[in-house]
Amino acid sequence: MLTPINLCENTARQEKFRVGFLIAGVQKADTSSLFDILAQHSGIGPSRRKEVHYFDDESLDWLRPDYNRYHTWFERQPGKSIYGEATPIYVYWPTSLDRVREYNPSMKLVILFRDPVQRAYSHWCSERRKGREPRSFAHAIREGRARLSNPSTLDDAQRWHSYVERGWYANQLSRALSLFPTENILALDCHCMRRDPSHLITQVTTFIGLSPFSTSVKIMHVNRRRAGPNLTPPSFEDIRLLADAFAEDLAVFRKLVEFKIGHWPTWQLVNGSANVGDVFDELTKTGF
Repeated sequence: MLTPINLCENTARQEKFRVGFLIAGVQKADTSSLFDILAQHSGIGPSRRKEVHYFDDESLDWLRPDYNRYHTWFERQPGKSIYGEATPIYVYWPTSLDRVREYNPSMKLVILFRDPVQRAYSHWCSERRKGREPRSFAHAIREGRARLSNPSTLDDAQRWHSYVERGWYANQLSRALSLFPTENILALDCHCMRRDPSHLITQVTTFIGLSPFSTSVKIMHVNRRRAGPNLTPPSFEDIRLLADAFAEDLAVFRKLVEFKIGHWPTWQLVNGSANVGDVFDELTKTGF
C-alpha cells in the first residue's frame, strides 16, 4: 500500500492549504477515468492515489480532525492552482459530506451518475473478482441486503455489498444539495465519458475554475468490466426487481439534474419504452 509522505511544510502553511475539488461519486461510474484525465491538466494537483478515503474513515477523531494527515496525500507544486482527489464513496457514506463541509465549505463536488441497474451489476462483478462476494447476484440483491440491515453500523458490508442502496441517487444528491450551494455541485451523466468525453472534461475544468486543456488529452477508460466464469448475468427477474426498487427514486432524481436520463435502460424499463430483454442486452455487454 502507498504510504503518505511527510511534506516539508510548516503547520501554518498546511492550515491555509485546502483541497478544492472532489470527485465524490458514484462508484462504478467512470470516476477512475475522469481522475486520470484530470491529472494530466497542468493546473491540477491530484492526490498521490485516486481514492484517499479520508472523509469516510471512521477510525479518525472527527471531534479534532487532523487535516495535515489528509494533506500529506497532495504534493504542493508551483503552478498548481487547485488540488483534488476522487473517492466515490463520499456521496454515499452518511457522514462524509458533513465532514467535507466542515473542512472546506467552498469545496467543489463533481458527481458522476450511471444507470442504477448497470451500476449495481458492475459493483457486484467488482466485489466478486476481489473475492469479497461469495453470493450470487440474485441472492446479493435480495436476502444479501440483510448484511446492511443496521444503517447506523458503518462497516465493510456498507462498503462492499451496498448494490441496491448506492443506486438511490435522489437521496444522495439531495443531501449534497442541502450541505453545499447548488453552484458547488456538478452532476454529470457518466455515459458522456463514452459519447462525448471532450465536452464532459471541459464541463469539469470550467466548473473547478480552470481553462480547458491546452493540448490534446489522452482519453482512457479504466476498470472496464471483463467477462469471467463467476460473473453470471442477472436474470430477467433480477432486472425487474431492481427497476421496481429504483423507480420512485429515479422519478425524483431526474428532476434534480440538468441532464436527461431517457437513454438509461432502467428508466426506459420503468416508463415502458423498453422491455426487460433490452436491459439485459445492455447489461451483458462487456466493457463498461
